[in-house]
Amino acid sequence: LTRMINDLLDLSRLDASRLTLEIRPFDVLECVRSAVERTEIEHRDTPLEVEVVGTLPVLEGDPQRIAQVLDNLLSNAVKYGRAGSPIHIRVEHTGDRVAVAVTNDGPGIDPAALPRMFRRFERAGGTAGVPGIGLGLQIARGLVEAHGGSIAAESEPGAKTTFRFTLPIPGSNAG
Repeated sequence: LTRMINDLLDLSRLDASRLTLEIRPFDVLECVRSAVERTEIEHRDTPLEVEVVGTLPVLEGDPQRIAQVLDNLLSNAVKYGRAGSPIHIRVEHTGDRVAVAVTNDGPGIDPAALPRMFRRFERAGGTAGVPGIGLGLQIARGLVEAHGGSIAAESEPGAKTTFRFTLPIPGSNAG
């Protein structure tokens, strides 16, 4: 209930452009590793694999809000993934951005539903019995965009789903 209330408050702040970010330099890989550790504590039967590509620069942003995005994506990957199948997290320096991708094996998302996944209360088909009310991805999108980044999803029904977000590198003209 507390998480739902906090999600609703975050959504209202995002809608009103009143969300406060505590911008400071942060290590995105440290953020990823911390989120992975939190997920491993809650979901011991789900292997999580982190892959780092290239040298990652220090970013500027609100690490707690980026952690919130990561927690949401990892939670969804566990909830909607095949039980016991690994979740792959890839972090890479690509041009003027850092990209973070979370991939799980599972039923996937119908391609027609992908554009709606970041809307309020939107959930993929076949989610009966899966906890959640469909706010997490919209909040994740709002938080990533508030950092000057972007977020997207791609899915291969019956195989893999990847949620990927990018964040600009300070001083790169990406934002």
